Amino acid sequence: MKIIRKDQQEGIFIPLDEWEHVIGSVKANTELHQLLSQQPLRSIFDLSPAEITEKLKPAAIELTQQALQNNLYTSHRLDTRERQFLHRYSDGRIELIEIDEVTGSEILIRSYQ
Repeated sequence: MKIIRKDQQEGIFIPLDEWEHVIGSVKANTELHQLLSQQPLRSIFDLSPAEITEKLKPAAIELTQQALQNNLYTSHRLDTRERQFLHRYSDGRIELIEIDEVTGSEILIRSYQ
C-alpha cells in the first residue's frame, strides 16, 4: 500500500491483490469502510474483449444515433477489402466507397437505396 501526499493525505493506492486484506481490517459502518466496499474499477487493460465491448456498447449506440440525427453517416470497413467501406445514412441510403491511398479521398463505387 502506498500513501500519496503533499502535506496532507490525498489518497491511498491499494493494489487489487491486497484489497481483501485491507477491507477486512477496516472497522465496519465507517465512511472508509463504505468507500472501500465499493467495487474497485479494473483497468481497461485488464478487461476481456467481451467486457470492453459490453462497457463501450451504450456509448457507441448513443454516438451512432447522434451522428444519424445530425445527417452524418456511420462507416463500416469491409472484411474482404482493406480500403473499402460502407457508409450508412439516416435516410436508409448506403454507399460503397473506396479510399484512394495516395490522396486519402473517397471514391464512390456504388450507392444503394
